[in-house]
Amino acid sequence: MNADVYDMVHAQGALVGEVHPFDAEPNPFANPPERITDELPVDVALGKLDYMEIVGFSDHRATAAVWYRLLNSGFRIPAGAGTDATTDYAAPIRGQVGMDRVYAMVPGSPWIWRLGWIP
Repeated sequence: MNADVYDMVHAQGALVGEVHPFDAEPNPFANPPERITDELPVDVALGKLDYMEIVGFSDHRATAAVWYRLLNSGFRIPAGAGTDATTDYAAPIRGQVGMDRVYAMVPGSPWIWRLGWIP
């Protein structure tokens, strides 16, 4: 199970995030189960995930739909994003480096646009 690997990662002091989770909205009643990411809701309920990649290599609409279901179920899982660019190809598969980003306001720190990071 993914949860076992997540425990090993947490034991080393690292964060665990589910990346590239969904290319289509999953059907929890599919038989046989569709993909290993069908474990994701259980991993969230067990507190195994620190964040979930919403924008990245997978389909953002399908992934966001699952994320909203988790939020509406009371789970407060932070959103993440990542370009996952393949710069060794002439035409990157899903965009250039830095296309997908996450910005966060850290309490006690100046706003990022005051630092000139965002025009």
